[in-house]
Amino acid sequence: MILKISVFLAILILFVLLLKISLCFSYKNNIFTATIKVLFFQKVLYPQKEKKRKEKEREDEEEKQEVQKSLTDLLKSIELFLDPIKNAFRVFKKKCVFENLRLHINYSTGDAAKTAISYGVISAVIYHFLLCMELNFVFKKKEITICPVYADPFLEGTVELEIYLRVLHIFMILFKLIKLPVILYKNKKKIKAV
Repeated sequence: MILKISVFLAILILFVLLLKISLCFSYKNNIFTATIKVLFFQKVLYPQKEKKRKEKEREDEEEKQEVQKSLTDLLKSIELFLDPIKNAFRVFKKKCVFENLRLHINYSTGDAAKTAISYGVISAVIYHFLLCMELNFVFKKKEITICPVYADPFLEGTVELEIYLRVLHIFMILFKLIKLPVILYKNKKKIKAV
């Protein structure tokens, strides 16, 4: 009986660790949405319901206090965080899969010559950015469309992005990040010793 229960628990844990989690980001018609999907469950992360006015005022006050930090303290904290975060990012970039990337842009500047020049600039920027991303991440499907329209000035665009991670990989990243305070404490001691 105990053997059956332990086998069942082992299979259940393995199933949970190998689950795929999908993060979907979308920007259409000036509306940004973010959702998370696990199996057939879906949860909208953004946009959330409006917060109460007092909570917003309190958050604004906290943001003002955070902005008042000195630049040198900020640089020191960035320096301390850099190495452990790079380590966690290495795990993330190896295990993260960008399933679908769809980018569609329609635009016009009102002048045919400026529209043609801006097409070259926009294409170069987008494709160079994607090249840098492809060197670090895995992309399964990409669909990029840039359509210059030689008419009145306007700009329209949609972006959709799906990212897949397994629960096991999320635990690996969290483990690396949990070690972060210990590493930071050791780095702080090293800085004081120097």
